[in-house]
Amino acid sequence: MADHNHFRGINLVRFGANLNIMLDRKDYEGISVLDQYNLSIDMYHSITNIKKSRALTGNWNW
Repeated sequence: MADHNHFRGINLVRFGANLNIMLDRKDYEGISVLDQYNLSIDMYHSITNIKKSRALTGNWNW
């Protein structure tokens, strides 16, 4: 829970059509576990908002 740490953080990846296609990748290291969690949730929400807006506009091209 420390503000700064030397432990390995969270590595988030968003895959495309298969595991060989990485659309987004984020590494969160050297910050508190709570900050890593919050940044991960923010990334998830931004991805779901992009999908919703594309679904509403009918743009299915990634």
